[in-house]
Amino acid sequence: MPRHCVRATSGDGSETRFVIIVEPEGDHFVARCEAPAEESQAAMPRFYGETPENALRRMAQTLENSYDDIEPIADKG
Repeated sequence: MPRHCVRATSGDGSETRFVIIVEPEGDHFVARCEAPAEESQAAMPRFYGETPENALRRMAQTLENSYDDIEPIADKG
């Protein structure tokens, strides 16, 4: 299961690290986000896609809408 680590920077310069996990679910893929304890897990969405890349892209777009800068740290998987 691929894990994509990103660093999100908000307008005030504070940084949050997220791990985006993409996994198969039936005939599609789901991307979910693991955040640090200070971020509410209940607010973390799940995005579906026909391919792993599609699900990952949808999650990344949501983070880009919430933060000023998103920078990949590493991919593990």
